[in-house]
Amino acid sequence: MRFDSLGTELRFDHLTGMRPGACAFVGYRMPAGSAPQPARMESWVLRPSADLERGEPMVDVGLGVQGFVTGLYRTPSGVVYAVDFDGRLYVQRPDGEAAAWQTQDWGGMVELHGVWGLSDDHVFVWGRDAHGPRFWELFEGHFVNMSAPPSPLTCVAGARPDCLYAAGPAGYLGHWNGLEWRRIPIRSMRTATALHAVGEDEIWLTTDMGKLFEGSRHGWGLRAELDAPLCDVRRWRGELYVAARSLGLWRLEGRSNRLVPVDLMLPAIGLAGDEGALLVLTDEALAVTYDGQRFDTLAHGTLLSLRGGARPLWEAP
Repeated sequence: MRFDSLGTELRFDHLTGMRPGACAFVGYRMPAGSAPQPARMESWVLRPSADLERGEPMVDVGLGVQGFVTGLYRTPSGVVYAVDFDGRLYVQRPDGEAAAWQTQDWGGMVELHGVWGLSDDHVFVWGRDAHGPRFWELFEGHFVNMSAPPSPLTCVAGARPDCLYAAGPAGYLGHWNGLEWRRIPIRSMRTATALHAVGEDEIWLTTDMGKLFEGSRHGWGLRAELDAPLCDVRRWRGELYVAARSLGLWRLEGRSNRLVPVDLMLPAIGLAGDEGALLVLTDEALAVTYDGQRFDTLAHGTLLSLRGGARPLWEAP
C-alpha cells in the first residue's frame, strides 16, 4: 500500500480480465490503518490500456465513488460489472452510448459482497439482506433471485451454470448442481480467499491460513500449504500459480504437494489472464508476464497520481 501527503492509504484489489487493455481492478483510498468503511473511503475502477504514452500504459479511470466496491467482473466482450457494500450495481458496456456507467440501487437493506461470471450470459452476484444471504444470476439482461447458500460468501467460481462452487468463512464450501446447494466438507475452519475452476474435475481453493485445496467431482483434499495467507490461485500454461502477498508469487511443482517460489519480490494478491498473458496484482501495481519469468510492472502509482493529496470524497467541501 502507499500513502499520500494527507496520510490516506491507497491500495489495489479485485483484478479481473485477460490482458493489458482487457482488464480492470479497483483502487481504494481510505484513512490510514482503518478497516474499510463505506462512509469513509473512495473506490475507483481502473483499466490499463494496451497503448503506451511516454513508455507507460495509460490508465482509464472509469468509475469513482465514495463507498466500498466489494467486487468487480469483466466479461469476455468487455462489459464490466461492479458491486458495492451499500447495495449498488454498476455496469459499463464497451461501446456506444452505453459506455457510461449505469447504476442500479438494489435497496437500503441490501449489501452486495461480490460478483463473478462464466461468460457474458452467466454472471452471478452475492450478498445479503435483512433475511440472510442472497444470490442472484443474470437472466435475459436482468439479475434475478436464485437459491442462496446458507453462509456469507467470499468467492465464487465454476465450470458451468449447473456446476458452481461458493466459499466463505469458517470453512464453508458449497456446490450448486443446478437444483440445490450442497455443502462439501473440507479440513479447514478458516476463511476462503479464492476459488478457481479449470473444469469440473479441477477446482482450487485458497485460505487465509495458507492452505491450498484441490477438488473434483470425486472429492476434495489439502494439496499444499505455506506459512502465510494465500490470496489467489490461477492455472496458466499448465502451471498452477499461487499469490501469497508478503511471500511473493509461487507455483505448484508438477504433481507434487510442494510450492516453489516464482518471484519472492512480487507481493501478489490477485491473479488473472488468458493463455497469452498472466496478470499479477499487488497492493501498489499491476504486473504482466508473457513467459512466466519476466514481470513488467504497469500502473504503478496510478492512484497516487490521480487522488494523492486531493480532498477525500468523504470530507464535505
